[in-house]
Amino acid sequence: MIDVKAAAQLADMLSTSSGEDHPTTLASALHYRARRNAVGGQLWKLVETCGIAPIVTATIIPQGWDISGLDLNQVDPVKFMERFRKALNSCGATGSSGFIFASMHGEYEPSKDVWQLHIHLVAAGEMVTVLKRLKKLKGYRTKRTDKLDNSNPVYRRMRISDKDLTDLPKPLTYTMQSFWPARAIYETDKGPKRQTVKRRIAEPFHALQLLWIHRWSLKDLSLLMGLRVTSTGLKLTRKLGT
Repeated sequence: MIDVKAAAQLADMLSTSSGEDHPTTLASALHYRARRNAVGGQLWKLVETCGIAPIVTATIIPQGWDISGLDLNQVDPVKFMERFRKALNSCGATGSSGFIFASMHGEYEPSKDVWQLHIHLVAAGEMVTVLKRLKKLKGYRTKRTDKLDNSNPVYRRMRISDKDLTDLPKPLTYTMQSFWPARAIYETDKGPKRQTVKRRIAEPFHALQLLWIHRWSLKDLSLLMGLRVTSTGLKLTRKLGT
């Protein structure tokens, strides 16, 4: 159920947002973008000065991260990202140099009433090898059909782009997105396809998403490995070859 009173209070809070005067909540696109720009700038500086190669971006949809409509308010992103950390550690992240910066994002699939949560990330150094190992792990493998031989709506759970990073900081800030779109899945003769056009989520689910994200911080939605946050920006915690 949606808390109508809380939704009205949040709507009043957001209606006052303008310019630099905005509420400090991720439900405010202005606040989220300000935080995104700050972190994106730090990532940009890190990528250009760390001397680590390769550096890749990736999108990951772990199995079990599809959440029924009204159940979104039961999702604890900290626990989800911790499970992701454990999966990375099982693939050797603990002893690997380099870094990973990851953030949770979501889309709403209206015809099935499902939130598809997923991860966008930047990885560097030996952590890239860790990601490639993750692709072979149960829950992260490419699988075109399910146990009943039906087409799998998410058959490719990991997409890693090893193209040279250009038009910076765009591919880095892409890891943190304030806008959650609605994208329907439709059937084709080649199996299910996801709508390419991103649309605004219809009510009341748009309000539900804003109420949910209002409860969390960027730290709750993020995962840092091989990195720490300091007063002067992001710093590496693992030297090459250690």
